[in-house]
Amino acid sequence: MAVNNYEFHKESPQKMSVKYQLFLPHDYESKTDNKYPLILFLHGVKKRGEDISVLEGYGLTWIAESKQDFPFIVATPLCPSDSNWALEYHSITALVNEIITNYRIDSDRIYVTGFSMGGNGTWDFASRSPELFSAYSSNFRVVRFG
Repeated sequence: MAVNNYEFHKESPQKMSVKYQLFLPHDYESKTDNKYPLILFLHGVKKRGEDISVLEGYGLTWIAESKQDFPFIVATPLCPSDSNWALEYHSITALVNEIITNYRIDSDRIYVTGFSMGGNGTWDFASRSPELFSAYSSNFRVVRFG
């Protein structure tokens, strides 16, 4: 399946808005009884902004899209130009929870990864929500919880 662009909005108690890309495995529609692992991919500082198209052909979603048998759902949020991942923690965890609610996610296999600023965000998210993430990887160093 192709990578699609979305925008998530939530008000509780503050307004949140996140632009993001979502990749679904090629067999997602045909295997309706399957649950899939989720990878949250956090980009680096040079991709920040308001235009989601800067993420096209980039990072983990690009890799997933190019492989017919990539077995993960991949969410790639866009960090606003005047922010960083630590400041976006609440909106991104709300987004992850929204994806868990609306897609067939294996809640025991939720991963977070990133590089550069996204690597810092990976460590921040993993330390603040160890119960949410099964493992995290920052600049290709993988650490598993539990």
